[in-house]
Amino acid sequence: MRYFYERILPAQGVYCATGIDTTGRVINVFSESLDELIEHVEQLRDAEVNVFVAPGSFLNHSRRAENSSHLRSFFIDLDVGKEKAYPSQQAAIIALDQFLDRAGLPPPVVVNSGNGVHAYWVFDEDVPAAQWKPYA
Repeated sequence: MRYFYERILPAQGVYCATGIDTTGRVINVFSESLDELIEHVEQLRDAEVNVFVAPGSFLNHSRRAENSSHLRSFFIDLDVGKEKAYPSQQAAIIALDQFLDRAGLPPPVVVNSGNGVHAYWVFDEDVPAAQWKPYA
C-alpha cells in the first residue's frame, strides 16, 4: 500500500481518506503525512467500511475541489455492477484498452478498486491543482 501511495500521491499538502459504512454514512479523515494516512486507512478498513483515498492533496481539512492543492497523476474510475457503466471488471478493462487504443495513450497503472477499476497515469512530480485541472 505504501509503495502505491508514494507513487500516486503528492509529497505535499493534506491527505484525505474517506470511509462509507453500510448505511451510506461518509467519514472523511485527514492526514498530515503518508504514515498518518496509512494508519487512518487501516483503521477505516478495520471498521469494515468501504475506503477511498483522494488521489490529490488539499490545502486544509476540507475535501472540496476549491481546496485542492496538488496532484501526481491523471486517473479514471470505472465503476462496475448493476446500474453502472460496466457489468464486470473484465468489461471495464476491455473498454479501457479500447479507449487507450483510440486515444493513443500509454498504458496506465491499473488497480482493482473492489467495486471497479482505477487507472492512473503517474507523473514524476507534484502538479499544482490549478495547472492540472485544464488538462484533466
